[in-house]
Amino acid sequence: MGLDPGLTYTGWAIVSTHPIERFVCKAYGRIQTSVRKSISERLVHIHDVLLSVCETWMPHCAAIEQIFVNSNPVSSLKLGLARGVALMTPGRLQISVTEYSANTVKKSVTGNGHASKEQVLKMLKQIFHQTLSSYDSSDALAVALCHGFHLK
Repeated sequence: MGLDPGLTYTGWAIVSTHPIERFVCKAYGRIQTSVRKSISERLVHIHDVLLSVCETWMPHCAAIEQIFVNSNPVSSLKLGLARGVALMTPGRLQISVTEYSANTVKKSVTGNGHASKEQVLKMLKQIFHQTLSSYDSSDALAVALCHGFHLK
């Protein structure tokens, strides 16, 4: 399972490996929260949807990007809150969570640690033959793929 947390949008993706060393995208999505709701209500919504995804797909492990320092402290705090929920939800289900730097994720997917979001999206479309329209779910898919590469 790959996770790309954010307070407004949280991306998630489920990837499985097959014996012939192929990766298959089983499911992906984006959790959207309403800015009209309180932060606690938004965090509960993220948790509830991630819990449902975990219970539906029963991933063996999860991965998330390491946090980066943002120049806006309020944005960093909100990201940290959503990230905490994204780390805690699989953890409560005894699903291990591994963290990767953004450069490691990009390098795993494109071969270039400084690739743009567009380059990552293009490569994911080629690998998985999926119509990915959201950077949130494609970032989660990239994290899941990165983790899959590191497990082999």
